[in-house]
Amino acid sequence: MVRQCYNTRRRNNFQKQLITIRGLSGSKLCYKVLTGQVLTGEEDNLDWEIQRPKIRYFCYEQLVLSVQSESIGSEEAFFPLQIEHFMLKRASDTKFCVLSDYNESPVDVDEFPQSTLESWKQSSEWENLEVLLDPDDQECTMRSAMGHSLMISIKQSIEENTDQQIQCYAQDPRYTVVDNWALAQHGCEVLEDPQAWLEIDDDCVIFSCCPALPPKEITVDFARPAMLVWDAVDTKRSRGW
Repeated sequence: MVRQCYNTRRRNNFQKQLITIRGLSGSKLCYKVLTGQVLTGEEDNLDWEIQRPKIRYFCYEQLVLSVQSESIGSEEAFFPLQIEHFMLKRASDTKFCVLSDYNESPVDVDEFPQSTLESWKQSSEWENLEVLLDPDDQECTMRSAMGHSLMISIKQSIEENTDQQIQCYAQDPRYTVVDNWALAQHGCEVLEDPQAWLEIDDDCVIFSCCPALPPKEITVDFARPAMLVWDAVDTKRSRGW
């Protein structure tokens, strides 16, 4: 289902047509491609340019809660994959994009995960996990940094123990160019949605910490991974992308 939705989105993204999604019941939803349209605001000299369509993932719990809260109609309850557009905020007069504050220095951004990684490797939790990984022996920023440090540590430990190069992919719509660069320094390639999901096979390990989408439901569409490390889907997360 994800692959079909992805191919349809790519094809229609450039043709200014409708994107059609087939639900679990066999019925269909059609979405207009609005890429390039501009919504003008009356305050603060801001407007919003509609970007290319994205796939939005719903787990069972999210669909139920959305119907109960009437944020979606009952006809959409059988569509775990839907289409949405992100919007680029920009100044109305200059047309320059207005970005939320983030550190633009690659060095500063890299130093933070480096120090977090060193701190993590000195922790008792990592020592216990390293024993389990040894084949010879039977709020938001910090959480994200620790999660990425765990992912990188597992990758490095497996490489050291097996003497093999491990391919690592990451996918998150919040990643900036600097984030992509920092992760690349640790052998982690950032892919756009949903390309990382299309890399899933029976030999991979999926790490999804506090996801805003349903990793189990998506994964079953492709394969049976060797390991799935995940947390409950965060249905209350703000979608301020």
